[in-house]
Amino acid sequence: MDDILIEEVVNSYKNGLKTIGNLKNKSISAICSKTGNVLMSWTAYKCIYGEISLGGNAYTIHNGKWYEINNDYVEKINSDYDDTPISSISFDECPKKYTENQYNNLFVSNHSTNYICMDNKLIRYGGGRSSIEFCDILSLDNKIIHVKKYAGSSALSHLFNQAFVSAQLIKYDDFIDKVNSKITSITSESSYFVDQSKKYEIVIAIICNDEDKPNIPFFSKITFSNLKRRLKVLDYKYSIKSILKKD
Repeated sequence: MDDILIEEVVNSYKNGLKTIGNLKNKSISAICSKTGNVLMSWTAYKCIYGEISLGGNAYTIHNGKWYEINNDYVEKINSDYDDTPISSISFDECPKKYTENQYNNLFVSNHSTNYICMDNKLIRYGGGRSSIEFCDILSLDNKIIHVKKYAGSSALSHLFNQAFVSAQLIKYDDFIDKVNSKITSITSESSYFVDQSKKYEIVIAIICNDEDKPNIPFFSKITFSNLKRRLKVLDYKYSIKSILKKD
């Protein structure tokens, strides 16, 4: 699902956007490209995410609700995000209509000597029907890469949770065996095999319109700060990077 650009929403009003009521009365729908059926709908107002300063106070809007945030806390979270290392990986640009899976396969095919694609290589673990995706892309130099198209806070929360669960599970030998079995089905290069003795870097890669570091909502910065703290406890390095979406 592509981003909803505020410029396009504003330009859709024939008589101009004049009040909050205009946003609350406009419906935005996700339509299936194959059937033309409406999958989900929201008001334009609920699609707005952002932060503003007014009268010396900080506010953020999330899913149609405004929240006042302590200024010191805002500064702390923003500073923590700004200090996050930017990944050294030179990601290719993502063609506009590509899905995450298409992009992952494109990137790996362009850099096949250093990366393998683990996207959709689901691993049964934890009993029942539970299945887990170890990562989207794995590098020869021990970078575990998780890729997601930017689509709001909920999508980013899913991305961060996936990264943490994966990082936790590779502390267990039986999960590592399952990961390495998947790797064996992709490549004969044993250097890719997951090993607890290796020092891994968890890379969060977000397909978006930003250069270098993604501009994510404040609530997502809070979630990401929690992820970094957990990864540090587990003795992982971490970084973040934008994957620039082509116009």
